[in-house]
Amino acid sequence: MNAVKALLLAVIVAGLGVAVWWYYGGTPQHSLALMADAVRARDYETARYFVDDERIAETASKSVLDAAMTQFTNKMKADDNPFSGLGVAAFQMMAPRIKDTAKDNIKESIKQALSGDDTLTNRSGALRFDSNRFSHLRIEECVVSGNTAEVVIGGIPQPNPAQITEVHLRMARIPNSRDWRIEEVPELAPAYVKLLDSEKTSP
Repeated sequence: MNAVKALLLAVIVAGLGVAVWWYYGGTPQHSLALMADAVRARDYETARYFVDDERIAETASKSVLDAAMTQFTNKMKADDNPFSGLGVAAFQMMAPRIKDTAKDNIKESIKQALSGDDTLTNRSGALRFDSNRFSHLRIEECVVSGNTAEVVIGGIPQPNPAQITEVHLRMARIPNSRDWRIEEVPELAPAYVKLLDSEKTSP
């Protein structure tokens, strides 16, 4: 009888373990863990499956353009430039090119990060980072609402040029799948602008 009880308990425990693993396998946390494993293995094709780089770059480049436009307009006004109107108009004419350049640079940065590369961009004098410094990244919060999720990542190395203390990820469930994909990183555009500013002021 004791043997039967032991067997029954083993079956229940095994069943619970399978249920827990099945649940975890369909969470944003699991997808992020798989992406991190792929980055460590320098497996770009697997890592990029969990990131919508086109959407992220498009959204971020629009924010970069808005920030650049605001900075330029404020500078023109502060200098009391009599040709400020012409300057702003000229900037607006260049806006599509500025946005496309930012988008291309952001996509390249994402590609290099997912490839496990040790450079953040392919520009001359690119900032470099020690991948071991990112070993303390952790999921602080994950709120799922239907097929979308808001994730907060902590453990960002300090100090950093972008002055970021945490990163927010907006994720969505991949259609016909139990996996999740990163679709937006709100901190990306401000970080990109700060990195550009730091490069301009560096000797």
